[in-house]
Amino acid sequence: MIILKLGYCFRFWSKICYEKNIPTIVFACSNEQGKLISNVLTLCGIKNNCIFGDTHEALRKKYINDFDNGKYNIIINNAILTTGFDSPRIKCVFITRPTNSIVLYSQMLGRGLRGKRMGGNEECLLIDVVDNLNKFNDENFAFNYFSVYWR
Repeated sequence: MIILKLGYCFRFWSKICYEKNIPTIVFACSNEQGKLISNVLTLCGIKNNCIFGDTHEALRKKYINDFDNGKYNIIINNAILTTGFDSPRIKCVFITRPTNSIVLYSQMLGRGLRGKRMGGNEECLLIDVVDNLNKFNDENFAFNYFSVYWR
């Protein structure tokens, strides 16, 4: 079921983001899932790259630099680019992993919503495969958790 849902979300992403060259960050739930997503995208002719905990630091810098310079518009990671990563060109956040933490969810969403004060965007497309928003009492809480810092 998750594979079908993930496949549906990527078809949606390809129609909305790929065709319009919208820079996207993907948060995978494991290295294996991230590699699977990357391999499928590559087979479809979509340039991308992955960053995981075991990715050498020099390669991480190169992959991030290549993404920031537009060599590809999708970067996939597992628990690496959640915090301390800023790329103002991100216009889509694609979350394929579950979380019960409002802080972690806000941090992932924050990669695309940096706000004008932080040199980023005030809006971006959110694709959430596992419906994390349903876990929070008020979905606006997830979107506004850090708003004091970027408005």
